[in-house]
Amino acid sequence: MRQVSSQLQQEPPHVLRAAATYQLGPLQRIYEPGREAYLYRVISLFSMIVGCLILLFFFLAYESLFSGWQLWQAVLVPLIGVIWLLLAAWIFLTPYIHPRLRIFVYRNGLIYAKGKAEVLRWDQMERVWKDLEVERKGSLSVRAYTVRRSDDTLFVFTGELKDVEALGRLIEVEITRRLLPRALTAYHAGGPVVFDEVVVSSYGIGVRPGRKLLLWDEFDRISVDETKLALYKKGVKAAWVVIKIASIPNAGILKELIPHVQREIRLKHIPCVLAYNAGKIQTFGALYVSKRGITVNNGRWLLPWSEIACVGVGEHEVMIRRKSRQPEWYTLPLWQVSDPAELKALIDYIMREKA
Repeated sequence: MRQVSSQLQQEPPHVLRAAATYQLGPLQRIYEPGREAYLYRVISLFSMIVGCLILLFFFLAYESLFSGWQLWQAVLVPLIGVIWLLLAAWIFLTPYIHPRLRIFVYRNGLIYAKGKAEVLRWDQMERVWKDLEVERKGSLSVRAYTVRRSDDTLFVFTGELKDVEALGRLIEVEITRRLLPRALTAYHAGGPVVFDEVVVSSYGIGVRPGRKLLLWDEFDRISVDETKLALYKKGVKAAWVVIKIASIPNAGILKELIPHVQREIRLKHIPCVLAYNAGKIQTFGALYVSKRGITVNNGRWLLPWSEIACVGVGEHEVMIRRKSRQPEWYTLPLWQVSDPAELKALIDYIMREKA
């Protein structure tokens, strides 16, 4: 509470007004320039001291050292001192002429404050690019996180900010949480999901450089780290293609989307799913599953899919919830069900298809 209170005191009035106008909620954290960004103060002080020393030395030693010089030569010494003082003034005043970037993070978004307060609600963020590099010692450093707002405005977060990695991870999490469901909906609708150089479709994964396509039947796995993405083909050790993460927007969504598609493809090839799609009734002891719905009590009672809200296969029972104003559940002891694992796989597939 004390930390948040101290941060609240650092919110400029225009930032407070913008946060209230856009209903960003309570302040969570402030990201400010790191210590490196304040070196200009030390350099400014050093330049001022050097300039003053040069001028002081010139006036004190003028009679004994500089009086015999030609005028244009003698003038050069104080001129150099004045240049050092002007440099010190320029370095000192630069932050006031060009304010440093500060990021104010709230529950519902953030404010990008560099003089003017720009508001980025989480639901306004459409894309994020992450550009990291590996240093000589093997550690990672941030070149930039770039965010595109819904009005196509770009915002850049560089290593100038202290703990910019934590800010970048937060942005990635928020964008993935909000946009992954949209990507899944677009894929299920049969359309391509585009990540600039990478395109995911019902056929496979396309890569625009070289216009290559890796069919799902040939796809093995995806490997993603902080700097690159690699796609592997079945039966081949070397990567089919390697792409820099910096060129892929919303790489976190792509990383989640591809395994989801793989799981769905595997589900479709399970024998009970193949039989279900062929229109055959699947029997699991006292419970039957068909295109019409779920039949319980050995075929005596049919629950149409249109009336089923959800189905859960637990450790001790199968639970079916019917759609109604008051939640209505039907339970079946697991001992009356055969192949519960296969039943769960089939139910997962059906519910995803109906989502």
